[in-house]
Amino acid sequence: MKIYIGIGLLILIAIVLLSSVKIHILVLRKGEDDYVELNMRFLFGLISFTKKIPFIEMMNLFSKNKDIIETEIDTYAKVGSVNAKKSKVDRLFNYREINLLKEKFILINRKYKKAITYFKRKLNLEKILWETIIGTNDAAETAVLLGLSWMLKGNIISIMSNNIGNMNQPVIKVQPDFNQSIFRTKINCIFSLKITHIITACIKIVLIKIN
Repeated sequence: MKIYIGIGLLILIAIVLLSSVKIHILVLRKGEDDYVELNMRFLFGLISFTKKIPFIEMMNLFSKNKDIIETEIDTYAKVGSVNAKKSKVDRLFNYREINLLKEKFILINRKYKKAITYFKRKLNLEKILWETIIGTNDAAETAVLLGLSWMLKGNIISIMSNNIGNMNQPVIKVQPDFNQSIFRTKINCIFSLKITHIITACIKIVLIKIN
């Protein structure tokens, strides 16, 4: 009986080690209700975890003084005969947010470079869809922003393809809007990584901390 239990445990361990973790990341930024949604699945989808993080909360994780700029806008709604006032926070993507992310990324990459390099080489990017709508009331300005957007996305995709072990063909779209000032972007991507590679990367991180 113990032999069968032992064999069963070995099979179970082998299945876990040979399985992959799938990470689905959705970033939605449209000026209101901006959020990052993270979904993780492993053991062939038997175990799943989903977390939705408002964008302003995510940015505050990188901020020491928690004072990222927010703009409060009052909106009005009518339900039956009752008028209701509702305030919402409009969050603008600014250079400060970009710098916070960049500085945090540089620090982490510098400290755990070996582990991150190993992790990136074993990573599979199964899907990436990046859509952006950008525009101003000025056609010339919109055209410049359109070109810059294509250039920025091209550079980012190039960096990813040079660092990620396996990457499928990305779908990139940039749509101009010449009639209004607008910036909306949506990033939808799916990564996968084997459990054995995650364990190895974690061991490397622990060894770096110990040393």
